Formats: sequence, structure tokens, C-alpha cells
Amino acid sequence: MGADDYHLGMSARSFAQVLGMDVGGTSTRALLIDPQGNRLGSGRAGGGNPIANGEAVAQANVRQAVRDCLAGHDYAAVDAVVIGMAGGMAVERSNTADAMARMLHDLGLRCRINLVSDTTVAFASGTTQPDGTVLIAGTGAVACAIQDWALTNRRADGYGWLLGDLGSGSWLGKRAVYATLKHLSGHTAASELTDSVIESLVATPNPTVNDVIIAAMASEPVTLSRLAPLVTRAAEADDPTALSIVDQAVSHLSETVSLVHRQQEESPIVLAGSLAISPTIMSKRLREKIGALFPNSPVSEGRDGVAGASWLAARRVCDDQAELRRLHARLLQP
Repeated sequence: MGADDYHLGMSARSFAQVLGMDVGGTSTRALLIDPQGNRLGSGRAGGGNPIANGEAVAQANVRQAVRDCLAGHDYAAVDAVVIGMAGGMAVERSNTADAMARMLHDLGLRCRINLVSDTTVAFASGTTQPDGTVLIAGTGAVACAIQDWALTNRRADGYGWLLGDLGSGSWLGKRAVYATLKHLSGHTAASELTDSVIESLVATPNPTVNDVIIAAMASEPVTLSRLAPLVTRAAEADDPTALSIVDQAVSHLSETVSLVHRQQEESPIVLAGSLAISPTIMSKRLREKIGALFPNSPVSEGRDGVAGASWLAARRVCDDQAELRRLHARLLQP
């Protein structure tokens, strides 16, 4: 049974309630809204991605988030569900959609249930346009082209901490550790950044190069993204080492976008992920750089993936474009 088999054929111009979900490897969020953009219910649980958590655990967490979100509400009044899940096009083309639809049907939902990439949800949280580019810069970094609210084959980076994710949080963390090792090796002077990295990684006084290396390699390299805020904070304080790392990161991320977004395009570019949208010197410089590279393309921020998913769910059952734009503004514009 396909996901669309749960659609009951309601009017395309009206809906009572819709449900959006942002499902990741570590957390699952659900949001119930009405046509006025009122947030009627919300739910949160552990990771719901079956690749990261296994089918049984993932489904249990999704069920919990939905039950919490719909507590006190009529399941039959939900007219559409959109689930945004990490995994890109592989998720959109997998059997996970059918498995999720069957599970949610067993809970009592009888509406259309669609599974899309979390990248699509991030894009939708920043624009009402169906086509454009989204840059996600958080722990990792990837740029993807979106066409008619779906991922295309045009993408750049997203290769993981070992092979890519240039300019990401994990990349910033590695560069911060490298700068600290250079200082401890006597090649550069101490700075706010190197002092903060040492304090974060090593509890012993007068640490050595080996102390920092051992501490940095004590866990998965991707977890070095926890040091990214140290870089941006030091850059805010005009630390030259941190500023250099930030400028390199901005160049990498801008290049990643340039590999996807065509120079003469006028479609929007949506920035998402903590590094791209947090109020730091890095996000400011990134937005300025991308704006200068693509002056014809509006640049916006995708701040709330679960609200983006709820808005995409509304699109499934409403074709009044003016009303959809108003709903997007109420849900997602600051």
C-alpha cells in the first residue's frame, strides 16, 4: 500500500489540521497546525531515523512524538502529514514511507502521509517558492538544488567529516585543534581561541601537544563540532586565528553553493543549520558573501524544520497560493 492510499480525497482548498514532523537521528519533533497557523500541539521524542536507530526504535519514537502532539485532538481531523527525514533522495525513494504510513495509520490517522528529505523541509522553512537551493551548514555541510519541492541530483559536498563537509562545524573544530597544536609546538603565539580549546579539551595544567591530540581523538572526529562555537566567539573578539578560520569556512561554504546554484538564477537560496543562521560573525559574512555572488537570488533563512514540514503538509491539501503565503509568514517569518 502506498503512502498516498491514505488520502481520503478532501477538498484541495481547505483543511482542518495538518501535521508536520522533523525526524533526525537524535530527535523527532512533531507539530500540529490549523489554517490560521495556530500551533495546536507539539511532541518530541528520541531519534526516528531507522538507518541511525533501527526500525523498531525509530517507529517507537515517531509514535511517541505523534501521540504527544495529538494528545486531546481528534486524529480523524488531521488532513495531511509530511515527515521530513534525514537521508536525502535515498529516503524519498525508499520503503520507509510505506512503513511510516502503515504505522501512523495503525495509530488512527487516515490522511495522506508523505515522506520527504529533511533537506526539502529545511528549504520549505525559508521560502514559499518551489525551486531553488538550500545550504545546510551545521555539524556537516551540503548544498542541494530543489525543484518542485523535491531534491534533484544537483548537490555539492555532504561527504562527511573525513572526505568533505568543508566549512562545517566538524571542519571548524578540526581547524581549531590544529591551530592549538601549532601554538603548543611553538610555531604561533597563544590566542583567545587556543586558550579556549585547551580549556575545553584538557583539564591538566601545562598541557602538551600529545595531551591535546589524545583528548581530541578520544571520541568520533565529528564530535569536534562542539568546538565550533569557540571559533565564532573568538572571531567576534577579533582573534586573528579565529577570523582566518571563519573566512576560510565562508569561502568553502560559498563555493559549495556555487557548485549547485547557477550564476544567473533568480530562485531563492535558503541557509539552514546552526552555523548558517546563528547570530554570529560567520553567519553574517556567509550571507554577505552569498548575496554578493548571487545578487539576483533572494537569500533567506530556514529556522524551523518542523514548521516547514507542517507548511508542506498544508500544501498537500490547499491550493490557494495567497493563503499558503500568509500561512508561511505566520508560521515561519520572525
